[in-house]
Amino acid sequence: MHKNRPLHIAFVSNTSWYLYNLRLGVIRSLLKEGHKITVLAAEDKFSPFLKEAGCEFHNLEIDHKGTSFLKDFGLIRALRKFYAKEKFDLIFHHTIKPNVFGAIAASKEGIPNVSVISGLGRSFMKRNWLYYISLGLYRYSASFANEIWFVNKEDVQLFRNKNVGKESQFQLLPGEGVNVSFFAPGVGQNGHVKDESKIVFLMTARLIREKGVEVFVKAADRIREKYPNTEFRLLGFLDKRDRNTVSADYLKEKNEKGVIRYLGFKHDVRPDIHTSDCFILPSFYGEGTPRSLLEAASMEKPIITTDNVGCREIVEDGYNGFLCRPKDVDDLTDKIEQFLNMEDAARDVMGKNGRKKILSEFTEKN
Repeated sequence: MHKNRPLHIAFVSNTSWYLYNLRLGVIRSLLKEGHKITVLAAEDKFSPFLKEAGCEFHNLEIDHKGTSFLKDFGLIRALRKFYAKEKFDLIFHHTIKPNVFGAIAASKEGIPNVSVISGLGRSFMKRNWLYYISLGLYRYSASFANEIWFVNKEDVQLFRNKNVGKESQFQLLPGEGVNVSFFAPGVGQNGHVKDESKIVFLMTARLIREKGVEVFVKAADRIREKYPNTEFRLLGFLDKRDRNTVSADYLKEKNEKGVIRYLGFKHDVRPDIHTSDCFILPSFYGEGTPRSLLEAASMEKPIITTDNVGCREIVEDGYNGFLCRPKDVDDLTDKIEQFLNMEDAARDVMGKNGRKKILSEFTEKN
């Protein structure tokens, strides 16, 4: 690599949503340093924001709903053609299909490339045919990546145990990182004032089933019946291309019944975090380090999340929140009740502990 001149760097992902929400800070830093950034991702409503940030954007035609990896080998030819034309200095691949097929394409064109494992997603949730195919593809393609970066120790250990890649390739990032000045207590309120007559629980996530949306709604229904002064707010993006997206009709029904308040999608979630008392993410997804948890903890909100990969790296049970069992409505309901029965001072301490943890382990500068 030529360190004395601006580089042409590519970020490749299966969605623009992913790069906008999880990599925009890094992209902006590189742009500020004078590097040219090209984004190759499926076009969605977040693509214009990547262009506004200063990226050159190209649509990546990728099959979101299908699991035919043989069909996806066609990506290698398309990516090789694009990479050869653009002559990148470095490529960062994100999400499974770009990690697998992109690494092969970049290597064939002699371009240094990094596979970034920000969680293993749904492919590794069950020991089924998809798990074994995904594992085999990762094992085959690992040799084509110059480095493999991870955001949690459990994924590194899984790759070691399954003989995917070599130790010399592995880099464990100290955390996804969050802008602690932007996500700070009391920042970004925009005139929003908390309703002190209610205890507000907030969940923000991409609204797929594996994030625990339905578990959240079921627990909300139980708690609301017993504690009418509570409110459960849900905020997030409905990606209709994802086969496991929660249906809009389901959300509309639960919203109309008063079980939850569905707030749609917002670019700035800080006012909603600020006006909440507790953040909930009952995910059973193959997480990396969920950004929503980092943001909530950075704003001094106690958190209830699952004892799940990635989540338990951010939340210490009893210190800055509670851990519950994945897919367990009873256990989530119990943890919510524990929070409701806490003194205000104890809740405040729990929130401040979360901020301390973020400052010591998960800032963007880490």
